[in-house]
Amino acid sequence: MKKMEMNDKLRGGYYTPPEIADFLVHWSLNGSREKKSVLEPSMGDGAFVLSVVKELSKRGVSKPEIEKSIYGIELFEQEVKKVKKSLRNEKYNPEKFNLFSGDFFSAIEGPLKNKKFDLILGNPPFIRYQNFPSEQSKLAVEILARNGFHPNKLTNARLFFLLASVFHLKDDGKLAMVIPAELLQVSYAAETRVFLSKFFHSITIISFKKLVFQGIQQEVVLLLCDRNKSERKGINFVEFSDASELPPLAKIKSPSSFKSIDHDNDKWTQYLLTKKEIFLLRRLKNDKRILKLSDLAEVDVGIVTGNNNFFVVNAEIVNKYKLRPYVIPLVGRSAQFNASLYFTKKNWEKISKSNGLCFLFSYDQKTKKAIPSGVKKYLKLGMQNSVPNGYKCKVRKIWHYVPSVWIPDAFLFRQIHTSPRMIMNQAKAVPTDTIHRVRFKKDINKEKLLASFYNSLTFAFSEVFGRSYGGGVLELEPSEAERLLVPYLSKNNIDPKKVETILNSKGLETSLDYVDSILLAHGLGLSRNDVDTLRKIWKKLSKRRLERKKA
Repeated sequence: MKKMEMNDKLRGGYYTPPEIADFLVHWSLNGSREKKSVLEPSMGDGAFVLSVVKELSKRGVSKPEIEKSIYGIELFEQEVKKVKKSLRNEKYNPEKFNLFSGDFFSAIEGPLKNKKFDLILGNPPFIRYQNFPSEQSKLAVEILARNGFHPNKLTNARLFFLLASVFHLKDDGKLAMVIPAELLQVSYAAETRVFLSKFFHSITIISFKKLVFQGIQQEVVLLLCDRNKSERKGINFVEFSDASELPPLAKIKSPSSFKSIDHDNDKWTQYLLTKKEIFLLRRLKNDKRILKLSDLAEVDVGIVTGNNNFFVVNAEIVNKYKLRPYVIPLVGRSAQFNASLYFTKKNWEKISKSNGLCFLFSYDQKTKKAIPSGVKKYLKLGMQNSVPNGYKCKVRKIWHYVPSVWIPDAFLFRQIHTSPRMIMNQAKAVPTDTIHRVRFKKDINKEKLLASFYNSLTFAFSEVFGRSYGGGVLELEPSEAERLLVPYLSKNNIDPKKVETILNSKGLETSLDYVDSILLAHGLGLSRNDVDTLRKIWKKLSKRRLERKKA
């Protein structure tokens, strides 16, 4: 954990708001007066432990029973002391509780190895894999691997805590945790989502329109999982403005609001939709006439220069150091595109004339000729600024030679604001890694594929397959982009020039109307209601994430 992150936790910056802790505890204990064994794998200041104590006390459970039923683990001794002090204030003897000071993973491999719990709840620490202490991460990986999982270096520590906790639940146990919203969307958590969907009989996810933790931009959700085998309910997704709006449990437990789960790698964003909307997407996903973008094109990341400040230059730098033979046209930011479907040579020249950053410099030094004086001066400038010491440059044979430079047929936005965009590359430019490169496959009508991309079906699936963050941006990685469904029909009378004209004169929605009528209604035979539903899905999910930017 980074020092700043550690300090934030110790100061209480990551502590669970009382209303969230109380809600999760109430849900966990709901429906039973029986004595329960409870585990909190990362106590922090003891919000959950204290909430459980108070709730059990209200239900008439005796002090001795409460004391021996609660287990808590916390890495930092200072935090354990805080918890004990709070318990004393509540007139309990903290030494009679099962409180452990140390690493959670060591505890469940040691004194708690064979212990199973009725309830496990908490707010695990937010630690990226690279900041996860090596001894803990090694043991966590071993535990997950032993249970058939394949964690990687993208894995968040909360996922380790979540899964390792699940392995210690009783057959009819419950789990309630605060987790990052990204675990519902990111590819590295797909294995976890599949496992949870099969392991639990009902899952409720509660999200918030506003950020509920002070001082961090991390969007979180409440994950409520139940192994009650009386009936398999599925998944329920509920959203509130903030934690203060959390309602009585009865308002989130309606059986009719649960949706059946597909046990696949798909992201759980889809469960924000209605049953009707989900079933439509599933039906279209299985329609053999609708191709994936990967059937039509290859999507790859843009160029990773290793240091854009050095390798991405403007006309002034090119002229000053006489770099013209060693640069190619480049587009570095999505803001450099206009609303058109085409990025032309004129568009690029306009950027160049305004002295915008639109050249990629790369010098391969393959010939034995002397390095030109201008290039030599520019390389010296790079060395003075420690460019060769950067990771990407350091691992290259020639630090100033940028590899994997190929000119794409089209660009695809990696980060999406209102809608996904594919733009034809008529300028023979390359993009930086903020924009994806698209290479069309042979025998594909490039113009028609470009026009076919702009439809409500593809836009709807972009929101389902992509991942959104607290700032309202939707991001599509290449593998996610290649999964997009595109109604590219070999026989259709779509007019790319007309799509372009409508887009520029009447706007995006009117151009979608035109493409939808040809490809979705006439080409695929979808009903007007189905087409309207696809548009509604796209607008609903995009509006949801964009409103987070305002919250």
